[in-house]
Amino acid sequence: MIAAKGGSQLKMFWLDMWRNQNACYRKSISHSLRHRIDISMYPNREDFIPPIDGFIEKINKFDNLKVTTFPTSTVVQGDYVCAMKAIQDTIAACYAEFDMAVYVAKIIPGYEAL
Repeated sequence: MIAAKGGSQLKMFWLDMWRNQNACYRKSISHSLRHRIDISMYPNREDFIPPIDGFIEKINKFDNLKVTTFPTSTVVQGDYVCAMKAIQDTIAACYAEFDMAVYVAKIIPGYEAL
């Protein structure tokens, strides 16, 4: 649950979907394909550069992923569970530090062009 400024609570479906915190450290049983997740952050504030820089800095701390930053988005490549967990943790940390933002993501299974 995320408490909004007005006191109501918002349940973001994918921020609360992981039950096993160490899921990305175990062997994948579904398939060996790596996934590409292209994500853009749109902070809801005039000074939008610090939250974007914070997101990029935080997502780059995950050793088991390939992260490439472009002017309009950041591409995260790796095992699906690990990549989604990293994005989930990064968005939660950015929400706590920088408040509200809109995120747009494209998930492309088995694509490793970069």
